[in-house]
Amino acid sequence: MNTYLFSYLDGVEEHVQADRVEYDCDDRTVTAILADNVVYLAPISNIRSVRRQPSKP
Repeated sequence: MNTYLFSYLDGVEEHVQADRVEYDCDDRTVTAILADNVVYLAPISNIRSVRRQPSKP
């Protein structure tokens, strides 16, 4: 499991725990997936960046 930092255009940031993040260019969405379940879904138009955070030792 990884932690991803979602940064929005309005300056809000949100941490999301997920196994992976998928980008769907056709639907223009970003989906965070944990154990084959969608845990987060956002339109690309509202997101500035998505960054995987470094793991803590």
